[in-house]
Amino acid sequence: MRRRWMVYPGIDRDDELREALKEIGVTTDDVVRTLIRSGCRGHRDDCTSCPVGVYLTRKGWKGVLVMAVGVSARKGGELHVARLPDAVADFITRFDRGAWPELSVPVGD
Repeated sequence: MRRRWMVYPGIDRDDELREALKEIGVTTDDVVRTLIRSGCRGHRDDCTSCPVGVYLTRKGWKGVLVMAVGVSARKGGELHVARLPDAVADFITRFDRGAWPELSVPVGD
């Protein structure tokens, strides 16, 4: 079952989560380099354990859910929701379709 992205009021006003996402990279190539350099491997088609989710978890975010257009996560007991930057969204789409096998964790691991 695929999760549906819900639009939350103020989705573009969560500066802390947006900044964390921007740190990953401005271009898709930047995103890939950051994830490889950080050792953030993950599962395809999994909104909780994809490489971007692993990256955010390592940065202190809890309960990370990464969808095609946005992410939700908790920090300091509060829920944060933000739209994905284009480069991160592009990475997720292409990763889920099979790109960058070096960032994929085999099913069952």
